[in-house]
Amino acid sequence: MNIARITLADFRSPPDNPIWDGGGDGTSWSDARNWQGDKLPGASDNVIINQPYEDITVVVADDVAAASIRSKERILVQAGVLDCPAVDARHLIVGNEGRLVTREVYDGERVDLLAGGSATISKDGAVYVSQMDVQSGGTLWVNGTAKFNRLHVASAGLVSHAAGDTNFDLRITDDMTVDAGGAVSVE
Repeated sequence: MNIARITLADFRSPPDNPIWDGGGDGTSWSDARNWQGDKLPGASDNVIINQPYEDITVVVADDVAAASIRSKERILVQAGVLDCPAVDARHLIVGNEGRLVTREVYDGERVDLLAGGSATISKDGAVYVSQMDVQSGGTLWVNGTAKFNRLHVASAGLVSHAAGDTNFDLRITDDMTVDAGGAVSVE
């Protein structure tokens, strides 16, 4: 007699974690109706954004903070600051008035820093992203470890470290392209 045993794992979020349900306008981080329980996440929350069978972009247009973000969807930091120590997102876009401050971005497919957008990897932080694109006028501040398969820095784009900080690590595993007028400063 063969007996099969099946173990089911529960991957649901603990009830206290804010989960995106898109029940408001379907795109705005700051619309409480887009979150289960119609309550906005706070700085100590572990946020989950996952809309199976939909391709959405969650738009951050104000200063927001969270303890961590796990997202299968695009996040556009259009304006304000997204301050989050740990981000696991498929695609982050930092717009012309947006700023991302983080210690960790991991398993990300892509990060785009648009003109005027900036991202800061905090001291002792680590970022692992498949593709980083710093567009004209975008800035990436590396104060910890940054590892990219591909890095593209457009004309007037900048990848650098904080003044006087010599404890940083920038690694490119596949391809790096710096357009004329773009800069990667490691001094």
